Amino acid sequence: MNAFFIIMKLMLQIFIAIWNGFVGIINLIIGRVNKKNIEKNNRISRGVIESKGVPINTIFINGCNRNSIISGSEHFVRNEILINALLNSVNCGMPVILMHESNSEIEHMVGSQIYNSVIIDRKSLIYDPFYNRSESDIIKMILTVAKKEYGLKDEARYAIKGMLSFLNAKKRKPTLLALANCPYNDLYDKIDDMVYKGKMSDTVGNDIKSYLSSGQGEHIKLKSFFDDLLDECGNNPFKNSLVDVLKAVSERKIVLINIGNSTNKHYISTLVYQLEIALRMGYTFSLVLDEISISKDIECLNKLIVSNNPHCNLTISTSDLYSMLGADEKLMYTLLGNSIENIIMQHGSAVSAEEWSKAIGFYEKTETTTTLSRGKTKGGFSLFPSYNDNKSLAYSTKREPIVKSEEILRMCNNEMYIYDRSLNQLVHCYATN
Repeated sequence: MNAFFIIMKLMLQIFIAIWNGFVGIINLIIGRVNKKNIEKNNRISRGVIESKGVPINTIFINGCNRNSIISGSEHFVRNEILINALLNSVNCGMPVILMHESNSEIEHMVGSQIYNSVIIDRKSLIYDPFYNRSESDIIKMILTVAKKEYGLKDEARYAIKGMLSFLNAKKRKPTLLALANCPYNDLYDKIDDMVYKGKMSDTVGNDIKSYLSSGQGEHIKLKSFFDDLLDECGNNPFKNSLVDVLKAVSERKIVLINIGNSTNKHYISTLVYQLEIALRMGYTFSLVLDEISISKDIECLNKLIVSNNPHCNLTISTSDLYSMLGADEKLMYTLLGNSIENIIMQHGSAVSAEEWSKAIGFYEKTETTTTLSRGKTKGGFSLFPSYNDNKSLAYSTKREPIVKSEEILRMCNNEMYIYDRSLNQLVHCYATN
């Protein structure tokens, strides 16, 4: 009889063990399904579209036709992306002004792939801010760009008008070189000589001398400005080497301008002034800033890039946007708020990577916490110990970066996140040739 009870107890224990094992397997399957569902929901909440390989010549096609930013990786990768936008701009008839710091690679790419492009590099073609400009435009430009730094007074406009009037009388077009080399103090004698020889009327001569006299005290300041600007723009005496940027915009050309260095603020300021003229005339164009550091000293450029003018599409290409903006977080978020397409690639600075991680945003991530407690008892006729498992599962949510800063630091050269605000999508991909 005792043997029968022992056998029954044994069979019951075996059945319980099998049942517990079966229940454990069911719970394991349910747990894995729940885990997959949570991971799936987290992926949906994170909102990143994973795309393994994307041909590089299909990326950033519309980059210059809307506000956009490329930040990170190496120069050659950004150039490969940027040329796509430039080629598409040609097809769309969109004029582009690209300002860069000695990026000879993009010059070669544009020169070899875009017919009739204009490349200003201080060696062959020279940018002259006064070439083909009217007298009033030149006076306004000089006073706008130089008045504050050089302490120009209102009388400076008479000095400029006098010099321009003299050049006009000599039937010479006003250029930066002509104004920089103008023998101001000798002009009185030259005017008298022209009047004496009948090459200028006495009335015109007296008017010019009156202008020169009224602005005499500002001549030295103007001379300093002209010399500084000439040093930044380059000195080429041949007229056929001068470029009219405003005309190039009207002709829908792709214009590359090597400014040499971002510290050439007078050069940049006169360029921006001409672009503002183009906007006032109703032209629409793209402005591309390639590794141009944004300095607070160049107020006009700062105002233009944050204006979000619908007729000026701003494209920024840089190895590090946050650094390029002088670690100005407010300016960075203003530009990101205005941009439609952003490409984020590998960054070497942990600070910049953290800024980009914050800018990309956060999502609510669901996490699970499992608590397991186990007890063991043995008694009666049981041949095996009995176990008492108590498992509890808790769910919680936390705010997680969509892209962590360490991910940005570890990215490959051809790896990128592409955010398109018009589609409201963020794509993670690798550029392929």
